[in-house]
Amino acid sequence: MKRVLVVDDDESSREALALVLTLEGYAVVTAAGAAEAIESAGRVPPDLVVCDLSLGAGGDGCDVAAA
Repeated sequence: MKRVLVVDDDESSREALALVLTLEGYAVVTAAGAAEAIESAGRVPPDLVVCDLSLGAGGDGCDVAAA
């Protein structure tokens, strides 16, 4: 099963996308910010990262992509 990391500081957007991907058969992990996403990806690398570019304080989508 392919693993997708969904990163968004907006909880409703994050959870909606996670639900759609789960229903499509993906294993989904979510993160609310850059630091959490980088930590999660470091533990178990995802096959795909779907990330909001503006994550608010603590980093942005470009930081996630660079890691």
